[in-house]
Amino acid sequence: MNLDAKNSSAPATPVVSHPNPLSDLPDEVDALVIGGGIAGLSAAWQLTQDGFKPLLVEARGYLGGLIAPGYIGPVQVDLGAETFVPRGVETAQMVAALGLEALAPSGDGARLFLPPNRANGESHWRLWRFLRDAYLGIPADPSADDVVAVLGAKAAQRAAQDRHLGSEVGQGAEGETLAGFVAARMGQAVVDRLVRPIVAGIYTCDPADLATDTVTPGLRQATREHGCLADAVAFLLARSRKATGGRSVDKCVRGGMFQLTAALSQAITTAGGTVLTRVGAQQLIAPDAAGNADTASGATTCGASGASNAASHDASDSSGTPDSSGYWQVVLAPTKPGPTPSSEPVPAGTPRTLRTKRLVVACSARPALRLLASANLAALDTDITIPVGAPIARYSLLVDSPELDAAPVGQGLLVAPASPASCADTQPGAVEPSNQGSPTQPGAAESPVGAKALSHLNVKWPWIAQALAPHQHLLRLSYGRLGQSEPQVSLEQALADVRVLTGVTIHPEQVSEHKLVRWNGTLPPLPPSYRARIAAFMSQVENIEGLAVTGAWVGGTGVNAVVAHARTNARRLQRS
Repeated sequence: MNLDAKNSSAPATPVVSHPNPLSDLPDEVDALVIGGGIAGLSAAWQLTQDGFKPLLVEARGYLGGLIAPGYIGPVQVDLGAETFVPRGVETAQMVAALGLEALAPSGDGARLFLPPNRANGESHWRLWRFLRDAYLGIPADPSADDVVAVLGAKAAQRAAQDRHLGSEVGQGAEGETLAGFVAARMGQAVVDRLVRPIVAGIYTCDPADLATDTVTPGLRQATREHGCLADAVAFLLARSRKATGGRSVDKCVRGGMFQLTAALSQAITTAGGTVLTRVGAQQLIAPDAAGNADTASGATTCGASGASNAASHDASDSSGTPDSSGYWQVVLAPTKPGPTPSSEPVPAGTPRTLRTKRLVVACSARPALRLLASANLAALDTDITIPVGAPIARYSLLVDSPELDAAPVGQGLLVAPASPASCADTQPGAVEPSNQGSPTQPGAAESPVGAKALSHLNVKWPWIAQALAPHQHLLRLSYGRLGQSEPQVSLEQALADVRVLTGVTIHPEQVSEHKLVRWNGTLPPLPPSYRARIAAFMSQVENIEGLAVTGAWVGGTGVNAVVAHARTNARRLQRS
């Protein structure tokens, strides 16, 4: 999941702090963090580890951003991000320091719902288990029985030729995208039937649009070093399993990821920091900035669509002019919800200006850029176009069904997208065209379901199972792919998809509760051109005393990437 998202249906039981009036705050704070998602919380927590007492403000009424809880029947669950990949140590270390436990999913693994493989004489979509040894669907052993079963013998033989191609195949322009790299090494069938379904399910993006070195860092280098892609995958899997202590690299905090955001908020306040919701930043005034705070009439709330004149015309009251002693001035104001559930909050009270020598901007991209632009920093170019991902809808169902006791799809499944027709049998090492018929994917195969994924949550997470009655099950279907309009989902459609995917018919009267949650404006995996632009931007930020910028839009998507970026950049402020 991506963290740069807005929940158009606020969590039923959000993680909230109890806001204190702005009048109770001191004029100066150790550090000020703008944004209460996982980036802001991680940055503020890191500041407490470094001996500071930060103030964190969040314009919305809840903390956590995309990590958001809500009740479905008797159980509180994650409505957004529910796992993290513990690459590196930053997230795992933080989880352990907070006294939390990270667990891998239960059950007997996940499934892929794939179109018929004509080469194997199939005529219908069917379920396949995830490969035993694979990295984003790329097999460590193309001749393994589970790989041959999914690909067919001919395509598996083509994939096995990877070992004889030489380490440089795929290292040029043909391998810059993940689809191109895998196709050059192992053939188009591996892309179509293994990589594309998993990548589309996880990243809501096609592997043909993803930079290999971005989505699978180190994979091409490991291929050079080990001589073939299969051995590179085996190496990366072994390293990951050693680091995580098991086969699965996806982990969740026991009880739900929302336990992490609650624990972070508590730890920040215990260390002497302050966490406020429904308080947004209106304007930044940089140290030694030209002009004065009366320019706040052009201010904007970080996390809101813009500042009203009422919230900004007195912004200079408590500070007067720009500070020349290294202090940032931040104009804060109470906020209220916008006109629609997905709107950004808007100012709703008398502003107050605080000063700090350590400022962390950790809100999402657009409000962050507007806020930074308000500081009129000559050294910072904020003209950045932010890519927008797919609109996501998640439909949760609490059902009574003894037939689901057998867990027919394990912990869940990913549905293959309709993909471009492709040729699976071109010469090894060549870029394979995507506009011809294929034995494995003859044309764009239309899926018999609208969902792109299904999770059997009480199979996946034991604490959910413990909260449910016998024969009660919690299912979650996900909808929305890149390039599609906002998905419209009904109970009738959801039950029809469950029937196709699990083989179990559930009637409306068996459904005790259902809930639709939308995450619009998500950040997609970032292309190389965007990453290069952000690298230049972050270089500029690092040269500005007392300022850190973090969040998914600059740090990369995924909980672990965001946490690592936030903690690293918060540490930079120690010298301020």
